[in-house]
Amino acid sequence: MLNIKKEVKNIKRLNEIQGVQPIERTRLVQVLEEQAIGSSELASEKTRLRLGKLLGAKEMIFGAFQILGENARIDVRLVDVETSKVIAADGKVIDGFDAEKAMKTVEALVAGLFSG
Repeated sequence: MLNIKKEVKNIKRLNEIQGVQPIERTRLVQVLEEQAIGSSELASEKTRLRLGKLLGAKEMIFGAFQILGENARIDVRLVDVETSKVIAADGKVIDGFDAEKAMKTVEALVAGLFSG
C-alpha cells in the first residue's frame, strides 16, 4: 500500500539533489491517460522516453533494483530524452538491506549522476 507521508518525504529528498526536478504524479497520470499509455507499455524505454518528451523533460533517470539474498543491487542511469544517449550511470550493492538504506543509496547514486 502507498504510504503518502513516506512518498512526500522521499520526493522532498530528491528535490534537494542539485539538478533533479521530479515530475508531479498527477501530471504524469494525466499524460498517460491522454496518450492512452498502459502500464505494460511503460516496460519499453522508448515509450518512457516519449513520455519524458511529452512532459517536457530534457533528461530522465531510470533505475533498477534487484534483491540478491540478504543484499540488494541498485542501478541508476541518466538518459538524454532527445537522443536516448546514456549520459551517466552508476550502481551499488548494499548489504543488510532495508528501505531507508536503499533510499539513501538511491539519493547518493542520483546525486553522483549530476556531479560527474
